[in-house]
Amino acid sequence: MTRSMLVLATLLVASRASAQQPLSEFLDAASSYEPAVRAARHDEAAARSRIDEARAALLPSVSALLGYQRNEVEVRTQRTSPDGSVLTATILPYDQFDAAVQLDVPLVDVAAWSALDASESDADGAHESTRAAEDRARVAVIVAWHRVVGARAVVDASAERLRVAERAREDVGRRHDAGVAPALDVARADVEVGLAREAHTNATLEERIAAQALFAASGLEPDATRASLDVDLAAERPLDDYRAMLDEIPALRAAREATRTASRRRESAWQRMLPVLRAFARERYTNAAGFQPESLWSVGVVAQWTFDFARPAALSTAEHELAAAEARADAVRIAAETAVVEAWNRVEAGRARVEAAAIALEASGRAVHDARERYQVARATQLDLLIAERERFDATVAHALAVAQLAGARATLHALVGIDRP
Repeated sequence: MTRSMLVLATLLVASRASAQQPLSEFLDAASSYEPAVRAARHDEAAARSRIDEARAALLPSVSALLGYQRNEVEVRTQRTSPDGSVLTATILPYDQFDAAVQLDVPLVDVAAWSALDASESDADGAHESTRAAEDRARVAVIVAWHRVVGARAVVDASAERLRVAERAREDVGRRHDAGVAPALDVARADVEVGLAREAHTNATLEERIAAQALFAASGLEPDATRASLDVDLAAERPLDDYRAMLDEIPALRAAREATRTASRRRESAWQRMLPVLRAFARERYTNAAGFQPESLWSVGVVAQWTFDFARPAALSTAEHELAAAEARADAVRIAAETAVVEAWNRVEAGRARVEAAAIALEASGRAVHDARERYQVARATQLDLLIAERERFDATVAHALAVAQLAGARATLHALVGIDRP
């Protein structure tokens, strides 16, 4: 235990990290920036609006008609009333005007009720889809943020390696000028400087790519400072506990709501073959009324059946849509469980990797110290020192990446099941 704590303390002290924008700032920025999240929120608002559309089919409606037409001929007729007077009626005027106002009140429309239920389920599913999009955005930011942290740690390590290599080159140059070191040592030092510069260039490229990925995921430009990560080697809870949380994650809830929506739409497709009962009240005006009043009202009740080829086809479509929704729900669950299992195993492997990398880093530091002392008293060759320096660099990079990957895997695992979700 004392050895492990000493190793971890050494590593934390060795880190040159300082305060950087915390992960929470990027997560907050992504919640309003990420295009998929914004699209999901608008889709949810549209789904809520479709509830009003579906409800409108069950509410009274008013329609109005106003028309004018010019006729080629005018048709008039006359008849004699019982009192002997002659009445003239216009059957078709030259200038004909028609106007009507009608109130329709649905009385029985089973399919419309099912359509309303389906739209409400669809809106609930859209809400869960929004939460799922937010979770995906969180995971993307978490992965990108930890990638930047790891990449910047590698940049720092490669910069330190380059500084050490350049100082070693200067020292070898002085020793060569003094006739103590052979030309071969100078050449080796030049090679080491070139390799260090290449490693630093590659590390800088990876850091820039990682920073761009973080910006793309959050819309927030990472600043140039460094972030430190706590080395958390605590074991996660059992994998079965995380599997049990899957039923409540937004992606699966959205898939279940999509299945319910498809089921209700199938019911609605069946019910569209049932009659629709509605009441109406109508007021009509025309100047082509003949012997009737120009203004006339009427009320009534109508039962309407519609049979056509479109309704069986719509039912078949609804059946296939339901089957597709059920298959997509299965796919979502499989994908979610796979992601959780992968993240959990990455955490477990990451814990072992960090412990091993910590031991390797401590050992490589001692090896460099010993090799340098032995080289100063000509008991070790320059090649021995170069090999020790390279091994320390490799161990530093491996440890930095292991810590970042462990922290990223742990945060990803928690985000996948909604732990710490705002």
